[in-house]
Amino acid sequence: MLLASIPAMLGEDVEELVDTVLASVPSALRDACDRVGILSGLLGVGAVNVQTLTDMFTEDYAEVKAAIGSAAKPAFVATLKAALRDRPATPATPQPAAFQMPRAGGQAEAELRPEAAVVTVKR
Repeated sequence: MLLASIPAMLGEDVEELVDTVLASVPSALRDACDRVGILSGLLGVGAVNVQTLTDMFTEDYAEVKAAIGSAAKPAFVATLKAALRDRPATPATPQPAAFQMPRAGGQAEAELRPEAAVVTVKR
């Protein structure tokens, strides 16, 4: 796998998070980290977006830590986990309602059954 392709396979949010955490740690810790190795490890466990990475840290911190391995000191991994915990929650994407109540105006039957036609008979 080409080194340049690893970040491309991850979501930009994961790459940004790693870069933000690297920038926030002391230089001695940053110098001991291998950015591409960290990203490769995250890709290896399937943490392709921040939500998945958050879930993985919550469910199996040891697996994420092992995947990053020698690419980063445990202090970096702990700081990465803390950064995820402290991130503002992303708003949920609105989902359409499974069932919508019919609107007034005589179109209720047509809206519930798209194949039905509304016919108005005048006497």
